[in-house]
Amino acid sequence: MREDDFAYVDELYARWSPTWDFGPEQTEPVKESFSVPGSLEAVLGYYRDLWPLLMAPPPESSPPLIEAPTLTVAGRDDYLLAPEAFDASAVAFANGYEVAVTSGGHFLHREAPDEFIPILLEFLGRP
Repeated sequence: MREDDFAYVDELYARWSPTWDFGPEQTEPVKESFSVPGSLEAVLGYYRDLWPLLMAPPPESSPPLIEAPTLTVAGRDDYLLAPEAFDASAVAFANGYEVAVTSGGHFLHREAPDEFIPILLEFLGRP
């Protein structure tokens, strides 16, 4: 990940958000944050710990349902998670689970802010 001044970050952005025409002004702050001691290890640790959970069979006993109304915003062009991948999560929520779909890939708040922000504000403004 650190090789060639974090060039892999650019590769990931291009793969995860194939319709986003990003430039170095988008990836340089990420690379700078990854250069802080411990930062990259923390980021990679999240994915390393998450992967086995995704591949494991469901637990025999169900955890308590999430009580907070929840919104997931999914991008149509996300290489990692197609919008329909979130549908099965609805069973974990007691008081509403919604999936909103926008254009863009994995970084919606940066790729499609004109679509993402109104969806978020509308959800947050609900009683």
